[in-house]
Amino acid sequence: MDFFSIHVGNAVGRVMFNRLVAPMLGAPVDQNSLKFGLDMLDKYLPFTNDLLRKSKYIAGDELTIADFSLLATLDPLEMLQVSPAAYKN
Repeated sequence: MDFFSIHVGNAVGRVMFNRLVAPMLGAPVDQNSLKFGLDMLDKYLPFTNDLLRKSKYIAGDELTIADFSLLATLDPLEMLQVSPAAYKN
C-alpha cells in the first residue's frame, strides 16, 4: 500500500496539481513537475498492471485495503487526461 501511495500517488498528485489545480488558481504550471509525474506513471503503471496480471488483487488472491488505496489513487486519471487503456489488468 505504501508503494502505491508514495510512488503512484506522488505522480498523480503532480499531474493533478499541474493539469487541474494550478489552472483553476491562475498559478503557473510547473512543466518539469508535470513531466516528472507523467514519467513516474509511465514507469509504475506497467508495474501495477504486471502485478494484476499475476494475481487477482494487488496483494494476492484476496481483496485488501491496498486495492482500495490503489483505486482511490488511480480514480482521477481520466479527468487528468491520462488514459489507463494500455493497462488492461
